[in-house]
Amino acid sequence: DRRLQIGLKNADLIQPKLDYIQYVRIGEEFFLPDSVHGGAGWSATAGLDAEFQVKLPKKNLRKINNESLLSRTIKAAKAAKRIDHIYVSSDNQEILHEAIKFEANTIERTKELSLDATSTEPVILDALNKIEERSKKVTLIIILQCTSAFTTPNEIDNVISFLEKNKTKHDAAFAASLFHGFIWKYDINKKIANGINHSSSKARERRQVIKEKQYLELGSVYAVKRESFISSQSRFGFNPKPIPVDSINSYLEIDTFKDLEIASSISLDHS
Repeated sequence: DRRLQIGLKNADLIQPKLDYIQYVRIGEEFFLPDSVHGGAGWSATAGLDAEFQVKLPKKNLRKINNESLLSRTIKAAKAAKRIDHIYVSSDNQEILHEAIKFEANTIERTKELSLDATSTEPVILDALNKIEERSKKVTLIIILQCTSAFTTPNEIDNVISFLEKNKTKHDAAFAASLFHGFIWKYDINKKIANGINHSSSKARERRQVIKEKQYLELGSVYAVKRESFISSQSRFGFNPKPIPVDSINSYLEIDTFKDLEIASSISLDHS
């Protein structure tokens, strides 16, 4: 049980703006309290779950202007031209019911595959086995992540289309954006910083001088050939290709309450 008792003085107690329960902000971090006592100009003690400092519980059910992250992703998948069947894997009944509500197929995941430390690949393999027990063999596996809240049908189709047209050269593809920044690494033991994609020992280069194209993985769309996934046990297969897409996902991924607020504002602007 990872519970903290924290005394708060003049901290921000924020009432729900969307469908949140009450939460507390300390600096830039957001916490879900068990209880908060006090009023205006208050001093309070809150029981906080330390695991919720970054995470949003039932994240995929959180809403952006009355649409859950899950429903937004299902709608994008349904509108895509190159997806034949949609499955949602979860151990949470609320999530499975939301999937059914928006006409997706469901796969009940075991508790062992629902731990925080569980990676995506074992979950996909479990889903693949269950799907193929129900119906025919899968050709391409498409992975969509709900925390990329602005995935579009075109974005999905572009990634799949590339792989279908280049399947003799590549066995996987994923949504990405071109990246033009300078990346550094820091050795915490030696207390030394060095450039990764640039020479930090020379005068600052212009970004245009960087010769190799660099891509930022968006986390929104992945496509991989079935055989490559099974052999490699990775969504990237053996020879993946980053596919540049023009997407708001390049700038935002939903991890915190603040991300939800920003996404809601963007959604309103684009509605």
